[in-house]
Amino acid sequence: MLFYPVLFFNSIRVFHPSWFVMVMATSIVSVAFDVLDFTVIAQSLFALTLSLYSVFCLLFVARIVFFPRELLLELCILSRSWLFLAFVAGTNTVGVQLISFAQANSLANVLWCSAFFAWLVLIGFIIFNILRLPRESAVNFICGATLLLTVSTVSIVLLGSYLLDATDESTWNFLVLWGIWILGCVLYLFVIYLIIRRLFFSCFVPENWQPSYWICMGAPAIITLAGSEFFTRIPRSL
Repeated sequence: MLFYPVLFFNSIRVFHPSWFVMVMATSIVSVAFDVLDFTVIAQSLFALTLSLYSVFCLLFVARIVFFPRELLLELCILSRSWLFLAFVAGTNTVGVQLISFAQANSLANVLWCSAFFAWLVLIGFIIFNILRLPRESAVNFICGATLLLTVSTVSIVLLGSYLLDATDESTWNFLVLWGIWILGCVLYLFVIYLIIRRLFFSCFVPENWQPSYWICMGAPAIITLAGSEFFTRIPRSL
């Protein structure tokens, strides 16, 4: 009888926010189908996204409550810390869906604030992890998943651009989002330079090749999407 409670707590213990990548990918595909007027498919994927996001959030919160020490130790490992940024990107893409499909602007705004706060905390951990390592050691941890720095940063601009239609479009809102978008572009150029240098100009063995390198294509895609959504909303007076 103790098998199921033990299995449940083990599931919480090993849960990692990188699972939110599934939420991000599903929501992006859903929005794409909606743009193509495949409404039934888009709405079905929207329901799936909400289900996945709800389950993952419950597991994440449960891990914070029941296993905070283990979570903190994982955040202090550089190669694991930036994987947590998948939560930020997943939350923002769900917010885009809530606006597009349900016009739930208030709930989307709550998700944006949560994602922005999480982004600040996680960036702080990542900077701390980088500073306490020798420069060459930190470079050796660079991989495709490092581009989550860019994806998460630019996702804040993507949802923020959608929220501009439902909130007070003050000059400060545009300046903040513009600054975050520029930061995302700079992070992309910096990280992609390190990835190229590691792939082509250093000792790279096949065992180092990881599926996360697919983000090398996803990062510029979301930069382009967020930039286009943002710049189409800038008033002519700015």
